[in-house]
Amino acid sequence: MSHPHQAISLDLQNVLARGVTDAPQEEPWHHEIEDQIRRWRKHAKCMTDLHSDAGYYFKTRKLRYGLIPVIVPLIMAPLAPIITTEYGWGMYFNSLVLAVVGLFTGLIMFFSPGEKMQQHFSFSARYADIVSDIDAELIRYRQYRAAADVFTLKIKMMIDNLAFQEPVIPKSIVTGRTGYFGECGAFCCCVSQKKIPTKTATEASSDQLVETYLRRSIATRKSESPSNTDDQKL
Repeated sequence: MSHPHQAISLDLQNVLARGVTDAPQEEPWHHEIEDQIRRWRKHAKCMTDLHSDAGYYFKTRKLRYGLIPVIVPLIMAPLAPIITTEYGWGMYFNSLVLAVVGLFTGLIMFFSPGEKMQQHFSFSARYADIVSDIDAELIRYRQYRAAADVFTLKIKMMIDNLAFQEPVIPKSIVTGRTGYFGECGAFCCCVSQKKIPTKTATEASSDQLVETYLRRSIATRKSESPSNTDDQKL
């Protein structure tokens, strides 16, 4: 009969051995993971450009509509008393100027292009960080990289977080790009639309002539090759 302490020690050894073998292993790098990460990089690079363009878009709007409430009062401050005393319509003109200044001030306060500009530039920089992180990881050899499952989860969480918080990009910025789902998971990949040049009738006919000439030359070479071998044998 076996001693009870020996049976307990054997059970502990079996449990420890089973725990070591059943422990989750790190997933190695392979082509499918690298392709998926490259698609995420493509999406992050596209969103970097889109948010950068949106930031410059709102920057121009801020300068265009924000300078009017600043410059017009400076010009009208010394001219308003003169216009009011010298001309009968001066009072109405001053009222019109004040209404225009108030209109542009309200537009700036309501649409807040300066705040949107900062948001888009911030998200552009954060997407650019994802691109740089992916480039820094893929440039290494596979044995020196971080764990594939850990790195993919990190990139996915970063992109999901940005996609949940990012501001809306104006429609005029997205013109010329298409968004689609599937390759990048739950978020869109932006691809610039490029027109594929079509061949004209003359180019198509010339291509056909070249193709027929090549086929005829190959056929003649094949037909001449047996006769040449027969002559060499004789």
